[in-house]
Amino acid sequence: GNRIGHWQIRAIPDSPPMIAFAQKPARTERDSVKLAFTAGDDYGVASVRALIRPLQNRQSVLAVALPLDSVSAKTLTQTVYKDLTEHPFAGLDVEITLEASDGAGQKGLSKPQRFTLPEKIFTHPLARALIEQRQNLALGGLKAKPKVARVLDALTYAPEHFFQNQTGTYMAIRAAFWATKSARFPEDVARAEDLLWQTALGIEGGGLS
Repeated sequence: GNRIGHWQIRAIPDSPPMIAFAQKPARTERDSVKLAFTAGDDYGVASVRALIRPLQNRQSVLAVALPLDSVSAKTLTQTVYKDLTEHPFAGLDVEITLEASDGAGQKGLSKPQRFTLPEKIFTHPLARALIEQRQNLALGGLKAKPKVARVLDALTYAPEHFFQNQTGTYMAIRAAFWATKSARFPEDVARAEDLLWQTALGIEGGGLS
């Protein structure tokens, strides 16, 4: 019945991480996105992401993982470069929010910054039209597929007149048309977006075999 020890214990709450932009997002000479940030957590920052939302549709979000120089560092200051020119959001006005997570899964958000994502410039009119429809799919998802399918169908009108000696290009756009029209799930939409991107690249580069 004798007391052999006595301690006073105070629980210290695990605070969520903090993160902020060290500089505004910037475009590099190679058309990458430059993201400079500072972050901290009482037990260490586990991961950082950039959440990119188009101003035209804030419900659509692109989450980009940002590699850290030191895992679980309590404080860090870092600059990360990301090439997003192949993503359908390229060329759009977006809002970028940084998200830091700790080991317990708690998250902290930065203040959002507006930015125009760098894009690959297409000079061929047909390639530009396909990229525009790709963006429409990315912004509207399954709801946008009827309109996009109608445009792709119109772009392939009268192949005997408009696609002479361009059978490969015609077939590629028709493949994208059917992929769009038959899409039922988000992954189907992503496949159609990829077909449109590859086709636009081929046209810009001089045609598809």
